[in-house]
Amino acid sequence: MTTRSKRWLTLSLRGALVVVTISAVTLGIIANRASRQLKTLAAIRTVGGDYRLHRDSEGMVARFLDGWFGEEAFAEITKVNLRATEASDDYWLESIA
Repeated sequence: MTTRSKRWLTLSLRGALVVVTISAVTLGIIANRASRQLKTLAAIRTVGGDYRLHRDSEGMVARFLDGWFGEEAFAEITKVNLRATEASDDYWLESIA
């Protein structure tokens, strides 16, 4: 009669550091994208502009990220209307730079 021992995943310190580093870089990229989009939408609202957003996915990951960053952070901007505003190129360069 053979007995099978349970084997747990063995992870070295180097492997753990690689996993943590990859996770941190990925989260940093996601957070940077969300921050830039929220800053851009805030600038559009500041000058009185209007925008439309479209959200493709409603999965578990999307809901999780919405809880951290808000719904506007990851939705696709499909339309921006600045006709009734006096926004100039200089303003946009200063506000999103």
